[in-house]
Amino acid sequence: MYWKLHHKFHLDSYNHKFTQLKVVVVRNFKFLSSELELLKIILQRATILEMVFLILPENGCSEFRTEDVPDYEKLFYSWKASTKAIVHVHESYDDESFGNPTHSYRWILDPF
Repeated sequence: MYWKLHHKFHLDSYNHKFTQLKVVVVRNFKFLSSELELLKIILQRATILEMVFLILPENGCSEFRTEDVPDYEKLFYSWKASTKAIVHVHESYDDESFGNPTHSYRWILDPF
């Protein structure tokens, strides 16, 4: 709810920036409804997106369960604007293991 009140306006006003995203890394992703809504916005607006890395919290506190993978896979697929986009879920963050983006910046989003 917080991000809707304070940050949604910024997301809407910078909509053109989403079309430049190729790689997104979201750390401490807990699969909360607000985080899923933010991921939906990214997937729907990033038309050339290639990879999304969702990094689970190190303390293990998340709503993610491996038996839910097929459901999340269908959900993410229905949101994708880019046919190339692949969503990866990782348990830990290692900067070297997350591919090599073709653009000059890495976008790392930390959920609030």
